[in-house]
Amino acid sequence: MIKINLQNSISSRIISGYGIIIFLGIITTVICVYNINKNKNIDREITEVIFPLSLALKDYSSISIESNRLINNWVYQPNKKEKTQLVNLVEKEYPIFQKKLNEITLNIDSDSLTKSINELNIIFNKIVSEQKNIIQKLQADSSYSNDIIVDDAIQSLETGILPSFVNFNQQIITTEFLQRKLLDEKKENKNSLTNWISIVFIGTLSLFLLIAITFSYYSINTILKPIQSLKQKLDYLAKGRFVEINIATSKDEIGTMTNSLSLLVKGLKAKAEFAEQIGDGNYESNIELLSDEDTLGEEIIKMKNNLKIASQNEQNRNWSNIGIAQIADILRSDFKSENLYPQIISFIVKYIGANQGGLFILNESENEEKKLLLKACYAYDRKKYLEKEILPGEGLVGQCYIEKQAIYLTDVPDEYINITSGLGSRNPNCILIVPLKINDIVHGIIEVASFDILEKYKLEFLEKISENIASGIASIINNEKTYLLLKESQEQAEILRSQEEEMKQNIEELSATQEEMSRKEKQLQSLLDEAQKKEETMTLMAYNHKEEVERIKAEVELLQLKLKRKNKQIEELSEKN
Repeated sequence: MIKINLQNSISSRIISGYGIIIFLGIITTVICVYNINKNKNIDREITEVIFPLSLALKDYSSISIESNRLINNWVYQPNKKEKTQLVNLVEKEYPIFQKKLNEITLNIDSDSLTKSINELNIIFNKIVSEQKNIIQKLQADSSYSNDIIVDDAIQSLETGILPSFVNFNQQIITTEFLQRKLLDEKKENKNSLTNWISIVFIGTLSLFLLIAITFSYYSINTILKPIQSLKQKLDYLAKGRFVEINIATSKDEIGTMTNSLSLLVKGLKAKAEFAEQIGDGNYESNIELLSDEDTLGEEIIKMKNNLKIASQNEQNRNWSNIGIAQIADILRSDFKSENLYPQIISFIVKYIGANQGGLFILNESENEEKKLLLKACYAYDRKKYLEKEILPGEGLVGQCYIEKQAIYLTDVPDEYINITSGLGSRNPNCILIVPLKINDIVHGIIEVASFDILEKYKLEFLEKISENIASGIASIINNEKTYLLLKESQEQAEILRSQEEEMKQNIEELSATQEEMSRKEKQLQSLLDEAQKKEETMTLMAYNHKEEVERIKAEVELLQLKLKRKNKQIEELSEKN
């Protein structure tokens, strides 16, 4: 008795069955594609050659009829318009048509039809040649008065052209017959190919069905029934119900699948227990993998680790959100910088579990050099108010201001105290310096130091709240600036009011001075007039009162100088006002 290894026979039977089907499918496809292509070629020849040829033959017949009519009229009933039509037909239309017909003829695979078309062309070319001869003879109107020329033309028409037209019509009939015969042959070939494709398709389909029925019957008894038993157990398993599966003794694929399913159920039970422990929050539990390829087990372990990380991250997020809310309350609680700055640094140091902290604020005065001023610091639960200034670029704090990026050091050298960092005298294990910036504008720096390494989520928390703190500080600084500007504006307004009152008094005094000077000017003018009169009188009496005249002249000159001085003072006062 021959023993068959079922483990190989199942796969070989399946491969053999599908191989036969594929082979038959390929053969059928090749045959069908070949015949379909032949069918397409026939369709293309009918569409692109035979049908256009049929139309061309009809056009050829129409051209010959029109040509016959026009040449007869040319000879017997000359008409200028019809003469023009005949010349246009012979010299333009016919050459174009003949070129088109020749192109169609080149694609015809029937020698008899091609020969018939060539004979048509020969006959009509002869007709055209005779017509050109008659056209040349009777070109001029005076030619019709010459009986010899007319008789010669009539002779050419009756003995040459008309018989040729008869031959042409007969040849047209022959050509059309051959064309229809070729069309019928092509259609018959197409129908034969179509029938052949149908026969091949139906035969192949029948063979496929026969093979499929045989293969199915054999597979049901040897493969399907054992698989149905496994399917039922898999259905239970798919619904979440664990079933007992005995170890199979057979060595075929069914036995292998049974044993694998048994191992799978065992592994799933273990994983279910493991998942239950994870659901209870026991992230320290573990599971033994079925093999190095136990993807599900690895994924469950990854899930446990991810859940553990997610739980920790959720705690960190809650911690961060609470901190953000608390710092927001601090920023809203007090609008005075001297009270707010210590609260901010104290909260940060305590909340992240650091040991020291300092808050540096940028002085934004336009009249002073930019400096980072230590506004508040916190160390070992005691406040320290220190006077400290750091220039941009100086030390770690100054460098942080220039680069506008957080600085985090965990490898702090023993000589850290020699580094101008802005913090105390002890050497911490980590330093975090964060810029307080909004829209890339730094308003201050927070520096914290810790003897314990700060976790990543604490670093992210401090960087996250830095913008909120910067916004609060910017608001406070702007409010203080606004208050100072308002106070300064009020003081300047008071000074302007005082100056305005003083200006009014000066204007009134100047007005009074101008009136007084005007009055004095009138007095001086009166004195001057009187002096002039005296001068005239004294001139008459000069020979007796010479000394008196000189005295009076001196007084007049003195009065004139005083008048000029007063006028100059009035002009200066006017220019000042």
